[in-house]
Amino acid sequence: MGAAGDMSMRCVLLALLTAAAAQPEGPRLISANVGIIQVDCCFNDTVVDHGQVVFNLPSKCLQLVCNYGKIIPRFLGDPGRSHCCEFDGLLYAEGAELAGHCVVMQCTRKGWIPRGDIDDCCKHCSVYDDPHFVTFDGYRYDWHGYCNYSVAQTDRTYNPEAGVFSDFEPCFGGPSCLGRSTFKDHKHTVISLGHSVFNLLVNGDPYAVPLVGAEPVRCSSKVHPVLAWRNGQCTMLLGSSKLMVQHCRHRLDVWAHPTHADNLDGLCGHFNFYDADDFTSRQGDVHPLEYLPSTFPHSWRTLDQTDYRCRQCKSCPPPRVERLCRADERQLAKYTSICEKHLGSVIDRTEGLEGYLETCVFDICMMYQDRRNDREVQDWLGILQKNVNMAHMIINLRLGE
Repeated sequence: MGAAGDMSMRCVLLALLTAAAAQPEGPRLISANVGIIQVDCCFNDTVVDHGQVVFNLPSKCLQLVCNYGKIIPRFLGDPGRSHCCEFDGLLYAEGAELAGHCVVMQCTRKGWIPRGDIDDCCKHCSVYDDPHFVTFDGYRYDWHGYCNYSVAQTDRTYNPEAGVFSDFEPCFGGPSCLGRSTFKDHKHTVISLGHSVFNLLVNGDPYAVPLVGAEPVRCSSKVHPVLAWRNGQCTMLLGSSKLMVQHCRHRLDVWAHPTHADNLDGLCGHFNFYDADDFTSRQGDVHPLEYLPSTFPHSWRTLDQTDYRCRQCKSCPPPRVERLCRADERQLAKYTSICEKHLGSVIDRTEGLEGYLETCVFDICMMYQDRRNDREVQDWLGILQKNVNMAHMIINLRLGE
């Protein structure tokens, strides 16, 4: 490292240690067993335990650590190393990998970068268009309710440790479309996802997803254990909860690590590699699988309702399920031809995408029933093409490549 680099490092250390030294001495904790006086530290009006990291500076591979009442610097490797990465309070050297999640992240000079395929043991749930669902265990169904619902959460209470939740709003004169979504990694990290895909709210504070690489999300100078990065026109979030979320304008994808097996429920179904009990309600009842369910999804309505109409009746019966598309056979054949023309090239060459043709026909039917013109239908078909292309990429497990 040159003279300029040495000066920069000295300045960083001086500023941080001066600020730490200015804090009042913390309370003394005496251990009778070993006869050692352990002294906690004060940092930014907070008392921290001996041995706890109080500040990370990944660009300099530096941590400040509480050590018997004093805050001292600790480097990852030799002093002068740079370009480290941070996750969940730990520093990682350039080239190191963050494993144990649904995708391996590697530390580079540009920050964290996703590497390789999604873990085969992680299961995927998708919610798209108006809306159509594919559960973690692979069951496909439609449900067109309104209000805020739990997409996936770590238990059946109304205040789970972690989960993904979404608003479903009226659209096309009958069904519902994805609105605001929320990713709760844990009780101290709640991320709101809206129509502006790359502009999030972290605990209520604005946060913009970086243009290059992945980084931990921040709010009010606090770093949270969730990595965010851009994947095409979507935002990816990887949390310490071992849930991974992809947020797009008309699509939401959730991946669950196998450690969540038998402990994850919601509209994405009961995750346990077995689809027969996918329709498990919040009360623990298992409902029969059907393409247009009612009672099961209604049980996953949350208490966090932004629409006053959803707050007024917490015990209302489930919405009535009915056949929303009223097209005759001739009209359905016309809509099928339109969808095959726009989506067939991708669907035909990729196993597992056949359901997108059926949902496309439904969407077009609903739009024409809502008196939408041909231009609006063409615009929506463009959105459907993006969804099918994204599904194709997910099936090939090449996120971030």
